[in-house]
Amino acid sequence: MHRRIFTAIQKGKSLLSPAIFTHPSTLLFFALLVAISSRPAQAETATTQGYGANVNLALNVLGLGADTDAVPPTPVSAGSGSDSYGPINNSAAGINVDLLSGTAGVSTGVLTASAQYTNASQAIASGGVDATTVDLDVLGLIGLNLTADAIESTSQIDGSCGALVPTAATTLTNAQLSVLGTPLALAANPAPNTGIDVTALGLAGVTLILNEQVVSGDGITSSSIVTNALRLTLDINIIGVASLSGEIIFGHVDTDGA
Repeated sequence: MHRRIFTAIQKGKSLLSPAIFTHPSTLLFFALLVAISSRPAQAETATTQGYGANVNLALNVLGLGADTDAVPPTPVSAGSGSDSYGPINNSAAGINVDLLSGTAGVSTGVLTASAQYTNASQAIASGGVDATTVDLDVLGLIGLNLTADAIESTSQIDGSCGALVPTAATTLTNAQLSVLGTPLALAANPAPNTGIDVTALGLAGVTLILNEQVVSGDGITSSSIVTNALRLTLDINIIGVASLSGEIIFGHVDTDGA
């Protein structure tokens, strides 16, 4: 019966018996077609990940020697799937990065991370760190310090395939940067990809980006947003005296929908 209907439609002809359109099986068949065609497309898979901190530093000082220290992404919360999951929450005790017996270092309070996918329409991730201190004051030559009560970022993708919308935000609580003794308060809610010109404050080889966001995908079949609340990249070289290189990331999140 259904083949007869399609054949007639394809040939632009009507069927001989109008009653066929009121037959229960035919009505059910068309109802299913309408339901399938009108059902909104949803993201088949959501992948979310967050971590609190990731640190890699190398210091070389004339007369004191060389030292390196690193903390891998800590803690990590991650999830992936087409069904709702989470929230997957993790926390870790503070980290302590120590270079050349206290010559420079990084310390934090509790680190947190979370990943979640709900209602087949919202993927969320977050990463944060409390009580942060970055002390890179090396022999008074590399005078770089950063403190904050809390640093956190969140990112999410809302909607379903056909209309995927990525958003992200960063919150810095009482964050302050000091470069060679000059203090600079950092915005509590910096705009996406806010760069701080540390060179203008007298220290070359430093890149500081707040609320760093990288968005990809067409928003129709896929969407992705990667965010770092704070990323500090170092390539400092005081010729013949000291060098400091590496990267510090606080509050990393990565959210994908497809």
